[in-house]
Amino acid sequence: KICVTVFVDEYYYDKDPIFGGSSPTLWKRFVNKEERAMHILCNSNTSKDLESRATGSVITIQQKPIKSIYNTIQEGVRWDTYLSFEEENEVPQLKDGYKSLRYICMSRNRDNNGNGIIDRDEVRWYLASVRQLIGLYVGDGVLESSVRIYNRSTADRNSTDAARWRQHVISSTKYPSNNQPTVIWGEEGISTGALSGSKQWGGIENFTVRCVRNLGLANDAPINKTPDDYIQASQNADGSYTFECTHINESALRYYTSRELDYEDERATANCLYKKFETAPADQTWTSGAVSFEALNDEVSKYGSSVYAGYCPDGYRLPSQTELAVIRYYTRLVSTGYYPSRTFWSLGVVALGGSGKDGGNKYGFCADGGNIALSAHATFYKARCVRDVRVE
Repeated sequence: KICVTVFVDEYYYDKDPIFGGSSPTLWKRFVNKEERAMHILCNSNTSKDLESRATGSVITIQQKPIKSIYNTIQEGVRWDTYLSFEEENEVPQLKDGYKSLRYICMSRNRDNNGNGIIDRDEVRWYLASVRQLIGLYVGDGVLESSVRIYNRSTADRNSTDAARWRQHVISSTKYPSNNQPTVIWGEEGISTGALSGSKQWGGIENFTVRCVRNLGLANDAPINKTPDDYIQASQNADGSYTFECTHINESALRYYTSRELDYEDERATANCLYKKFETAPADQTWTSGAVSFEALNDEVSKYGSSVYAGYCPDGYRLPSQTELAVIRYYTRLVSTGYYPSRTFWSLGVVALGGSGKDGGNKYGFCADGGNIALSAHATFYKARCVRDVRVE
């Protein structure tokens, strides 16, 4: 005769028995539930319709659950509010009413503890902000083509169909003057605008997004805790701003220069950032009258310097499109009026001749009323000039 004493652990879990995580509301998953049972030396049978199952065992150990008067309904927004998990692979998981780009990144997240609730530590992928999208463009040189802001093929770029050669990316950032999202115009590098502008001026009906997640932070970190920004911006006592790019992969950055940038398009090395640069303390204005983008840059090229041309103070130069975008979205500078850059459009008049690919006589990039944009008719009477700050 064999005697066995069985010690059964109490029907209580400090950690999820399947996923291993812990939560202040984990108790709601095992309190007021059915009895749990262990069958030893059992024989199980299933009905032909697979709807019923019978188990006979030599020994059965049963344990009643903890009972509580407290509400055990799991509060919070449920995953199945947004996602359907019964769809075929080819069908988007988003449910009717949520099939829009603002929710698309939700389908990359998972209900890791299986409780059906969208917990804080489960929202890992989210829609990129306009700053993050600019960061993708800043780091374009070290990214695979598939994840770049503009990743159209050569055939698409050469197409006359705007739906093929244009590529507009929606951000999570609200556009300043309405309730629409800010959109990046990928075919223009990092031009920005409202959603309605993409439809009205770009003829765009289909948009893309970029889903991002934080690195280096715990999954349950407070929502207001963010990783280090790829740009560190600081205001100086004289009103100038300094921008440091120490967190960016150096392979995505350009050389140091104390001279004027070459007049090149948005895809050129000249449109990359250096490790550190700063703005002039104030706008540079001129009394000779407003000047067009083409005339201004032609004159700078003629003299080899925006200082000699009268458009920048001594020691400074015109910014590139990328520098202008960083200034715009990290400070309140260049947010009203027109400010020129030293970057022309690879699909515009300077590169292609005629009236450019879109037929709009677009030359180059500027800050335009808070956007980074191409403006065929913009004229300039001021500039916010910059200079590299050498980093040894």
